[in-house]
Amino acid sequence: MELSDSVWRLVNLRCQVDASWTDSTTGTGLGFVLLELDKEVITGQRKCQQLKSPLHAEAESIYWAMKEISNRSLQQVSFESDCLQVVYIIQHVKPWPALDPERDQIGSICSSFDTFSLSFIHQSLNIRADTFAKVARSVEEDCSLVEVKFPLRSAHEAHLDKEVITGQRKCQQLKSPLHAEAESIYRAMKEISNRSLQQVSFESDCLQVVYIIQHVKPWPALDPERDQIGSICSSFDTFSLSFIHQSLNIRADTFAKVARSVEEDCSLVEVKFPLRSAHEAHVWNNMNLE
Repeated sequence: MELSDSVWRLVNLRCQVDASWTDSTTGTGLGFVLLELDKEVITGQRKCQQLKSPLHAEAESIYWAMKEISNRSLQQVSFESDCLQVVYIIQHVKPWPALDPERDQIGSICSSFDTFSLSFIHQSLNIRADTFAKVARSVEEDCSLVEVKFPLRSAHEAHLDKEVITGQRKCQQLKSPLHAEAESIYRAMKEISNRSLQQVSFESDCLQVVYIIQHVKPWPALDPERDQIGSICSSFDTFSLSFIHQSLNIRADTFAKVARSVEEDCSLVEVKFPLRSAHEAHVWNNMNLE
């Protein structure tokens, strides 16, 4: 099938994954990096509860990376792991009943990819994913952070890359820039939730607030805002909050600056695209408040 000039064809997408597990710690670190050629497109780090074994940790890292990549509608991806034993188990080359549940999980999500492969790579070629996994394991609390570093879209996304809903709001002066960023996330979540959109990936260019909300970084002064955001998460079937670079967040930044320039407090939410179509598309909500 040929694609028109208005969409992009994705080639050479590789996702390298790794896990960090020791028997002397209280948690497991997971990491992945999605590469186009050798450019980092998406990176992920996650600390979760201590898993049963290093093999369980490696399998979980593969499943989690597949889930995050699938949620972003990237459907032609080659996954790579430096754990040959797990690669053999998942490919049914080597039986390992203790990992059957994890293998079944991975098998079930394979159907969301048009093209899927899982290959073994040497540890020396997997340094980035290994580093993300080790950093995640080193933090105190369970956390999950996925960072979009490069605006890569599938052909389907490129065709549907249009504004669905926009929002601008001017409110009273908040205590700090961090309070303002947290408030912008909460208000966006509330407006989206009120329109019954339940599978949304939120993005912010304020890494510090993303860390605070993900419990990676303690910040008692923002606990009320973090609790507010946590309480509204339950209204979404699928929810994620990721960091993106400012250069990828220009539209939300512009709306925020325009809202701040008006004289009186105001709130304007505009539906620009039929909501039914928004449900069918993978909705991305970028936000910023300056």
